[in-house]
Amino acid sequence: MSEVVLYHSSWCPFCRAFLKHYRELVPGGKEVLLDDTSDPRWIELRLDYVPTVIEYEGGTEKRRLMARPMVGLRRRDLEDWLKG
Repeated sequence: MSEVVLYHSSWCPFCRAFLKHYRELVPGGKEVLLDDTSDPRWIELRLDYVPTVIEYEGGTEKRRLMARPMVGLRRRDLEDWLKG
């Protein structure tokens, strides 16, 4: 069974705008708040931008949806990604 995780930051306006769409479209989806830019997960997960959505299967990354610089993610991006 797969798990969908949203990586986001409270200081990111694109994250704040996207969060409501994520919660509507992925009920029960996990959220990881990365407010500290020195958090090692930024490097470990190769997160260049947030919000980023990653789907894991058996603990292994299956696919990801990454924000675009100065755009973030939009509802339609997530809807299309979830169709898969």
